[in-house]
Amino acid sequence: YFNGSKAADHYQVKWVDDCTYTLTPFPDVFEKNKNLPRNIIFTVKITKTTKNSYTQTTSNNISDYLVTCEIFKTK
Repeated sequence: YFNGSKAADHYQVKWVDDCTYTLTPFPDVFEKNKNLPRNIIFTVKITKTTKNSYTQTTSNNISDYLVTCEIFKTK
């Protein structure tokens, strides 16, 4: 789910190593996001872990744009 969306997006997940995985969008993602390039692959690298969270940096093969965020454990 992204940005408070009620509908889930679906991706193929492929682990590259213990801290890195790629996300390849399934067709439903492209139907909802018409401007998303068909050959995009996201790479997520976990850079820090704590007891209740982890920090990740997401990149892609289309642009130099990076997103770093902290993901928190919930109950």
